[in-house]
Amino acid sequence: GLGDVYKRQVIYYVSGAYSDCENYRNLSISPSAITKINYIKSVLKEIGFYVSLCSFAECTGEKNCMNFTETVKIDEQEEVYYMFSFGRTNFALKYLSRIVKTIQLFIFFLFKVGNNDKILIYHSLQTQKIVNIVKWICKRQIYFEVEEIYHAKYGSSEVKIKSEIEHLKRAKGYIFVNDIIQKKCGIDGSSAVCYGCYNMPQSVVPKCVLDDKIHIVYAGEIGPVGSDVFLALEIAKYLPSNYHIHISGYGNKQDVNMLQECIMNIKMSNCCLVTYEGYLPEKDYLNFLSKCDIGLCTRVLDDEMSDYEFPSKILVYLNNNLFPICPPKRSIQESQISNYVVFYKKPSAIAIAKAISSVDVTKKNNYQEVLQRLHLEFVQQMKGIFASEI
Repeated sequence: GLGDVYKRQVIYYVSGAYSDCENYRNLSISPSAITKINYIKSVLKEIGFYVSLCSFAECTGEKNCMNFTETVKIDEQEEVYYMFSFGRTNFALKYLSRIVKTIQLFIFFLFKVGNNDKILIYHSLQTQKIVNIVKWICKRQIYFEVEEIYHAKYGSSEVKIKSEIEHLKRAKGYIFVNDIIQKKCGIDGSSAVCYGCYNMPQSVVPKCVLDDKIHIVYAGEIGPVGSDVFLALEIAKYLPSNYHIHISGYGNKQDVNMLQECIMNIKMSNCCLVTYEGYLPEKDYLNFLSKCDIGLCTRVLDDEMSDYEFPSKILVYLNNNLFPICPPKRSIQESQISNYVVFYKKPSAIAIAKAISSVDVTKKNNYQEVLQRLHLEFVQQMKGIFASEI
């Protein structure tokens, strides 16, 4: 139950990608989304809310498991509610899981949340229909956290992109991932902007020198051939042997196997070394970053579509005082961190290699002051949206 002190200050935070760090329920999750959600939660608690996070994440398709509903009390200002879920090991179970999740979400929105309670929804295509139905049936104070316009990311038709944007309109307030998405989508209303986690814990290991090489890291999703990670891999052909590219991330087995095969082919040539570090949990990942100098943010998404997103890994790199190498996308160029990143001129491996070569890694960075300022600004914006009635 909710503590008496916070009864009038509850916010329900609904997300389909959340689990705790152990992921003992074997849920299908996005590590980068969890990092962002944990940060947003911390800010909501900082401005005085009791946060009841509702995770409607489904189980992975790899394990036969069954999880009953569970409420985990985190501290005096937070609890996490997990919905009933089961392993989706075949098509029928996947279909059934989606139906069960939809019913649970409908019950949650209609009966667990009151008219005067605030609901912050981590926007996803999976919740779109049910949220529209709830908005039509009854009055609810809905706010959206907009990390991406997914139909833009997936290269869908203009009709689908516009439909997704229309769904987002008429909410009470918004958290946007960049400075241009609200105007571009024509969304009115009070809003805050958050590029990523501004106060991520830094590595407990001091910056260390592994060898005489310059260490570059690409962190993130391992997608298919032609995706961001394969562009990062191609850069190795244009860098001399005193550079070392490390790739850390998550993806399906087929894409990871293809990546490792390509790395083996690179090892046979006389160029920069590349290694795949696997998926590193947060603490190990942060400690690994202490060994690196440069962070890669390669993007193959075209300019128009990239207006609808922001690469959160840039904030992770800045938090750990790496030099971020970024594409000249408008969402980054018109952000408050544009002065602290190195832009490459075009999305080609040779252009990115030139940008990397231009970095003087002997120059020491400390971005903590910038990130602290962004954090304080975001806290004030969040107070303006959510805390007017506290």
